[in-house]
Amino acid sequence: TKKIELEDGSLVSVFPRSKLAFPKHFAPDKREVYLEGEALFTVSKNPNRPFFVYNNQIVTQVLGTSFTVQNKNGKIEIAVRTGKVAVYENGEQINLNEVEQKSNGVIITPNQKVTYYQHERHFITSIVDQPVPVPAESTQPAIANHFSYNETPLYQVLKDLEDTYQLEVVLENEKIKSCLFTGDLSGQNMFNKLESICVAFSSSYEIKGTRILLKSGKDCD
Repeated sequence: TKKIELEDGSLVSVFPRSKLAFPKHFAPDKREVYLEGEALFTVSKNPNRPFFVYNNQIVTQVLGTSFTVQNKNGKIEIAVRTGKVAVYENGEQINLNEVEQKSNGVIITPNQKVTYYQHERHFITSIVDQPVPVPAESTQPAIANHFSYNETPLYQVLKDLEDTYQLEVVLENEKIKSCLFTGDLSGQNMFNKLESICVAFSSSYEIKGTRILLKSGKDCD
């Protein structure tokens, strides 16, 4: 892996068998780079100069964030660590009709990813394989990642998960939201935390796009 610092202070880790093309000096109104393969980007914030990554048929646009781009086996995957990115088809390489121009692309946020299938020209959004805690903005109070509970309402436990991983958890059975949970989830990854919660409430979970659905669950009358 080769680490490169760009003119604007952005950092790029370019993985083996990958190529990154970039100018010595960026344009005054935008920053553009061209990627073949896989790289991790940590982009410096500059709302007046948006950052664009061109990768075959796909354009990734960002103001300031960290994300990875992979291109393999006919599909391109963009996964966000922090911030927010817009991913869309490159109109300069693909002829987009009027409908496609209006609905072109998706926006993803931390712990979300989008996979673009190049042959089918199809986007699928989902959750990254290993979600990690998202650092709080400097203007916000730090999130306490203790996850130790004693007769805590389930809705509070789920709110802690949402705040920490910046992902939405939806309850299929609203009746269980006030049920009490006791347990120590500290040190577990997000999916193991969910498994422990499901065991406690005889429930299960499914990934629905970029949301987590907590299914059914026993009532606690």
